[in-house]
Amino acid sequence: MQIIKDTAGREWSIALTIGTVKRLKAAGVFDMESIATHPQPMEALRPTIESPSAVAACWLVATTKERESRNVDEESFLDSFDGATVELARDALIREIIDFFPSRREVILAAMNRAKTIEAKQSANAIEKLRTATDEEILNMASAYGNQSMKPQAT
Repeated sequence: MQIIKDTAGREWSIALTIGTVKRLKAAGVFDMESIATHPQPMEALRPTIESPSAVAACWLVATTKERESRNVDEESFLDSFDGATVELARDALIREIIDFFPSRREVILAAMNRAKTIEAKQSANAIEKLRTATDEEILNMASAYGNQSMKPQAT
């Protein structure tokens, strides 16, 4: 069982059981069986763990009984998931998935470590690119990602 704390200071726990797995699949949130059958489990897991809303949805479904007993509605629950909480929730979910599949533990951990290495290299490359970029290049990069608020305002 993994426990996280949301921005409202509430603790939530997740334990992957057959019941939880069935509820996640029925809600269309995540199909755990895909990890058991996929030759590269990280590929099956990637769409869920790379999407903050998918991670939050997993926790939303997995904590339904706990939320109902504490009278916490869906909106209040999701509003208490900021970026830091989502990262904690993602890491806890991954640990639960690894524990749920003891026979695939090594394969999943190896895939996770490889993904973290790739992510670290990509982050380092992006930081270096920003470090050496001119102001104009940074503005162009921001614009390319749709961040129009970084464009200089006419005065």
